Amino acid sequence: APFVQQPDANQYVQTLAAHSSLNAQKQQAKYLNPTLPMSYHRAFYEIKQKLPHDFVLISEGANTMDIARTVYDFQMPRRRLDCATFANMGVGLGFAIAAQVHYPESHVVAIVGDSAFGFSAMELETAVRSHLPLVIIVINNNGIYFGLEQAEYDALEQQGRLPATALRPDVRYEMFAEAVGGKGYLVSTPDDLSKAVEQSLQHKGLSLINCLIAPGGYQKLDFAWMAK
Repeated sequence: APFVQQPDANQYVQTLAAHSSLNAQKQQAKYLNPTLPMSYHRAFYEIKQKLPHDFVLISEGANTMDIARTVYDFQMPRRRLDCATFANMGVGLGFAIAAQVHYPESHVVAIVGDSAFGFSAMELETAVRSHLPLVIIVINNNGIYFGLEQAEYDALEQQGRLPATALRPDVRYEMFAEAVGGKGYLVSTPDDLSKAVEQSLQHKGLSLINCLIAPGGYQKLDFAWMAK
């Protein structure tokens, strides 16, 4: 028997459906945002269009992990790994390696923030040495939560006010993969990202996509729980 009798006539169910439809419209607008540099949602949308139904997702980082949880859908169990409620970083590439060993016939895709990637970047060499065809996508916004454009970075550095959360702008992370024998891609547009994901999924070895997105600019970190 259905959980709710006559759901089409149930006001509570109809209210939920209306809110769900509104949220889906808001999300779709974020997915199709044409602004460059790309937003998290636009980048994740382009990636999502190319992923097979049985892929395994590892997401790691601050915004990268949080937003990824709202974007990617799964049709199979045990296909997503992240830090859960522990709020730690550095586990992403280790998770990806373990997942690829456990699911040798599936594509394992690790979407990681640029800061998160730095914690375990040398595991790229482990993956290449172990002949694991991982797809690593570094969401590069030049920092933790928010990064800086080059001019803003230079100005704050001269003033001695560079925030600890800022990383150097536009670091060439894809070269890390090339240095250990993998394949690297540098992308900054939806079309280039889409093509890079497609080519990476076809590649038999390690691929790393360095995806440049909007840094966000210098701002104070603010969370809803701080106002409670």
